[in-house]
Amino acid sequence: MSHRRWHIGSLPRYRGARYGGPPGGPVLVALRQWLAERRARRLGQRFRSNHNSDALAAYSAMSPGIFRGINARQAWANWQVIPRCLHGRALARPLRVLDLACGDGASSRALAYHLPPGSQVIGLEYAHKLVHRARQQLPQYQSALPTTLHFQQASILEPFVDETGQPIANASVDWVTCCGALAHHFTPADINRIATECARVLQDGAWASVDARSTLTTDPVRQAFTHQGFTYTGEERSCLLDRYPLLCMRKHAKGFASSI
Repeated sequence: MSHRRWHIGSLPRYRGARYGGPPGGPVLVALRQWLAERRARRLGQRFRSNHNSDALAAYSAMSPGIFRGINARQAWANWQVIPRCLHGRALARPLRVLDLACGDGASSRALAYHLPPGSQVIGLEYAHKLVHRARQQLPQYQSALPTTLHFQQASILEPFVDETGQPIANASVDWVTCCGALAHHFTPADINRIATECARVLQDGAWASVDARSTLTTDPVRQAFTHQGFTYTGEERSCLLDRYPLLCMRKHAKGFASSI
């Protein structure tokens, strides 16, 4: 089997990829997020909770428009950090990828743009309104992408499901990512459950890129994935001021080197 690694293209490709991100630079993105968060608080939507049930209730009640504003900074960051995670780590062949807590599909589109042609992305999201919005937008993006996208309504605290809604088979996924959810809306016990499920569905030597509050060994996300046999190989950030890195964790397997 070939172990050739996927290398993201030239700088023009990075620039072209930003077509899927929110309009405006970081300042406008931050302003849009602040306004949306203020509106959500006025509506009583307390989404900033590390108790998943509270966060789910808020996001389920939230309109797609408010979510898009609240998620503006994360959506901008996705287009910067996702290709950095894939570059030199992902295998240069069609991949099967899971995007956990994908919201309205912004992170899934960034993945689908940068993955090797022929890859498949399955976005999992609990909030029905956001899944509906992701599916609504799919036709306008799919024809321009070299990969296929699917969205399923599902809790990531339950066994992960495929594009048909059936549980995913053991060791059948090449990459799992979660952008902007694990570090914010889950308790350490929840994170342990998610890490266990990631270990189940990922092939030996495959990758998880997951958001955390820090890269320290005491961080709950890093601890949970390390406990499940993942090796921390580094982190990627959207910019120097990004407080929430994506940890790049490789599922340990005999016969695989610990570095790339």
